[in-house]
Amino acid sequence: MRETSSRELRGPGGTLGDQELSCIVHAFPDEAGISAHFEGSDERSRSAYELITPAGFELYGSVPRALIEQMRREAADAGVGLDLLLDPIGGFLRSQT
Repeated sequence: MRETSSRELRGPGGTLGDQELSCIVHAFPDEAGISAHFEGSDERSRSAYELITPAGFELYGSVPRALIEQMRREAADAGVGLDLLLDPIGGFLRSQT
């Protein structure tokens, strides 16, 4: 998995629970996949924001510069942060037990 987009969302009282925090993760195999996902995302985001309030955004891996700028604008409009973790993190950790 090379690209992951994660959105933390806070629902209005009762929708997800009072001040409950949920996280939606989108994973894509490459830049083309994440680019295709973002096509038409403005309309989908507006619909989603009628029900939820974003708490922040994160982008991982190789993400096209235009999408980073789009997410910066979206985060600024929502008044939340955008964390960029663009260096690949490969492999896994082994337990020392």
